[in-house]
Amino acid sequence: MLKNRNPLLHWFFVMLTGGLYAFVWNYRIAADVNKITESKVIDIRKNVSATFILLVAYLFVFIFGLLGFQKQMEALRAGGDVSPSPSPLIFVGFTIGLALLMQLIYLMIRSARAVRETKGIEVPTNAVLVVLTFAYFISLPLLQSKINKIGA
Repeated sequence: MLKNRNPLLHWFFVMLTGGLYAFVWNYRIAADVNKITESKVIDIRKNVSATFILLVAYLFVFIFGLLGFQKQMEALRAGGDVSPSPSPLIFVGFTIGLALLMQLIYLMIRSARAVRETKGIEVPTNAVLVVLTFAYFISLPLLQSKINKIGA
Protein backbone atom coordinates (compact mmCIF):
# COMPACT_ATOMS: atom_id res chain seq x y z
CA MET A 1 0.00 0.00 0.00
CA LEU A 2 1.35 3.38 -0.99
CA LYS A 3 1.26 6.42 1.21
CA ASN A 4 -1.25 8.96 -0.05
CA ARG A 5 0.61 12.28 -0.25
CA ASN A 6 -1.07 15.67 -0.51
CA PRO A 7 0.27 17.19 -3.77
CA LEU A 8 -0.52 20.78 -2.76
CA LEU A 9 1.26 20.45 0.58
CA HIS A 10 4.36 19.01 -1.07
CA TRP A 11 4.26 21.68 -3.76
CA PHE A 12 4.13 24.30 -0.98
CA PHE A 13 7.29 22.74 0.52
CA VAL A 14 8.96 22.97 -2.91
CA MET A 15 8.22 26.70 -3.05
CA LEU A 16 9.20 27.21 0.60
CA THR A 17 12.63 25.61 0.11
CA GLY A 18 13.40 27.37 -3.15
CA GLY A 19 13.00 24.17 -5.16
CA LEU A 20 15.24 21.90 -3.09
CA TYR A 21 12.35 19.82 -1.78
CA ALA A 22 11.53 18.95 -5.40
CA PHE A 23 14.43 16.50 -5.34
CA VAL A 24 13.17 14.80 -2.16
CA TRP A 25 9.65 14.61 -3.54
CA ASN A 26 10.87 13.28 -6.87
CA TYR A 27 12.72 10.46 -5.10
CA ARG A 28 9.62 9.65 -3.07
CA ILE A 29 7.65 9.39 -6.30
CA ALA A 30 10.39 7.17 -7.77
CA ALA A 31 10.25 4.90 -4.70
CA ASP A 32 6.47 4.65 -5.12
CA VAL A 33 6.94 3.74 -8.78
CA ASN A 34 9.39 1.00 -7.79
CA LYS A 35 6.74 -0.38 -5.41
CA ILE A 36 3.96 -0.11 -8.00
CA THR A 37 5.95 -1.87 -10.70
CA GLU A 38 7.37 -4.37 -8.19
CA SER A 39 10.81 -3.86 -9.69
CA LYS A 40 13.74 -1.54 -9.42
CA VAL A 41 12.88 0.65 -12.40
CA ILE A 42 14.80 3.58 -10.93
CA ASP A 43 18.04 3.12 -8.99
CA ILE A 44 17.32 5.64 -6.26
CA ARG A 45 20.62 5.27 -4.42
CA LYS A 46 22.66 6.04 -7.54
CA ASN A 47 20.48 9.03 -8.41
CA VAL A 48 20.56 10.43 -4.87
CA SER A 49 24.36 10.17 -4.89
CA ALA A 50 24.55 12.03 -8.19
CA THR A 51 22.17 14.73 -6.92
CA PHE A 52 24.17 15.14 -3.73
CA ILE A 53 27.45 15.53 -5.65
CA LEU A 54 25.89 18.09 -7.99
CA LEU A 55 24.33 20.06 -5.11
CA VAL A 56 27.64 20.18 -3.21
CA ALA A 57 29.46 21.30 -6.36
CA TYR A 58 26.81 23.96 -6.94
CA LEU A 59 27.19 25.17 -3.35
CA PHE A 60 30.96 25.51 -3.74
CA VAL A 61 30.59 27.43 -7.00
CA PHE A 62 28.03 29.71 -5.37
CA ILE A 63 30.28 30.41 -2.36
CA PHE A 64 33.35 31.08 -4.51
CA GLY A 65 31.25 33.32 -6.73
CA LEU A 66 30.13 35.35 -3.73
CA LEU A 67 33.70 35.65 -2.47
CA GLY A 68 34.85 36.88 -5.88
CA PHE A 69 31.99 39.38 -6.00
CA GLN A 70 32.89 40.61 -2.52
CA LYS A 71 36.52 41.14 -3.58
CA GLN A 72 35.40 43.10 -6.63
CA MET A 73 33.14 45.29 -4.50
CA GLU A 74 35.97 45.97 -2.04
CA ALA A 75 38.28 46.94 -4.89
CA LEU A 76 35.60 49.21 -6.33
CA ARG A 77 35.06 50.92 -2.95
CA ALA A 78 38.81 51.45 -2.62
CA GLY A 79 38.75 53.36 -5.89
CA GLY A 80 40.32 50.66 -7.99
CA ASP A 81 39.37 49.92 -11.54
CA VAL A 82 37.30 46.75 -11.69
CA SER A 83 36.55 45.30 -15.08
CA PRO A 84 32.98 44.06 -15.36
CA SER A 85 34.03 40.77 -16.93
CA PRO A 86 31.80 37.84 -16.09
CA SER A 87 33.34 35.20 -13.92
CA PRO A 88 33.85 31.72 -15.38
CA LEU A 89 32.02 30.53 -12.28
CA ILE A 90 28.78 31.85 -13.76
CA PHE A 91 29.08 29.38 -16.62
CA VAL A 92 30.07 26.53 -14.29
CA GLY A 93 27.17 27.28 -11.93
CA PHE A 94 24.73 27.48 -14.82
CA THR A 95 25.96 24.13 -16.18
CA ILE A 96 25.65 22.41 -12.80
CA GLY A 97 22.18 23.89 -12.27
CA LEU A 98 21.15 22.68 -15.71
CA ALA A 99 22.46 19.19 -14.90
CA LEU A 100 20.39 19.17 -11.70
CA LEU A 101 17.27 20.20 -13.59
CA MET A 102 17.88 17.56 -16.28
CA GLN A 103 18.25 14.88 -13.63
CA LEU A 104 14.96 15.94 -12.03
CA ILE A 105 13.20 15.83 -15.40
CA TYR A 106 14.78 12.48 -16.28
CA LEU A 107 13.46 10.89 -13.08
CA MET A 108 9.97 12.28 -13.67
CA ILE A 109 9.91 10.96 -17.22
CA ARG A 110 11.16 7.53 -16.11
CA SER A 111 8.54 7.42 -13.34
CA ALA A 112 5.71 8.45 -15.68
CA ARG A 113 6.77 5.96 -18.34
CA ALA A 114 6.95 3.10 -15.84
CA VAL A 115 3.47 3.85 -14.49
CA ARG A 116 2.11 4.24 -18.01
CA GLU A 117 3.59 0.93 -19.21
CA THR A 118 2.95 -1.29 -16.20
CA LYS A 119 -0.42 -0.07 -14.93
CA GLY A 120 -1.91 1.51 -18.03
CA ILE A 121 -2.72 4.66 -16.07
CA GLU A 122 -2.96 7.80 -18.13
CA VAL A 123 -0.26 10.15 -16.88
CA PRO A 124 0.91 13.33 -18.59
CA THR A 125 3.10 12.97 -21.64
CA ASN A 126 6.81 13.58 -21.38
CA ALA A 127 6.50 16.94 -23.14
CA VAL A 128 3.80 18.09 -20.71
CA LEU A 129 5.94 17.04 -17.73
CA VAL A 130 8.92 18.99 -19.04
CA VAL A 131 6.90 22.14 -19.76
CA LEU A 132 5.15 22.00 -16.39
CA THR A 133 8.47 21.53 -14.60
CA PHE A 134 9.55 24.93 -15.84
CA ALA A 135 6.26 26.36 -14.55
CA TYR A 136 7.00 26.18 -10.82
CA PHE A 137 7.33 22.39 -10.70
CA ILE A 138 3.61 21.86 -11.40
CA SER A 139 4.48 18.49 -12.93
CA LEU A 140 5.26 17.00 -9.50
CA PRO A 141 1.78 17.51 -7.98
CA LEU A 142 0.20 16.27 -11.19
CA LEU A 143 2.28 13.09 -11.20
CA GLN A 144 1.73 12.58 -7.46
CA SER A 145 -2.06 12.81 -7.85
CA LYS A 146 -1.97 10.06 -10.52
CA ILE A 147 0.20 7.84 -8.33
CA ASN A 148 -2.14 8.43 -5.37
CA LYS A 149 -4.97 6.96 -7.47
CA ILE A 150 -2.96 3.81 -8.11
CA GLY A 151 -2.13 3.31 -4.44
CA ALA A 152 -5.70 3.81 -3.25
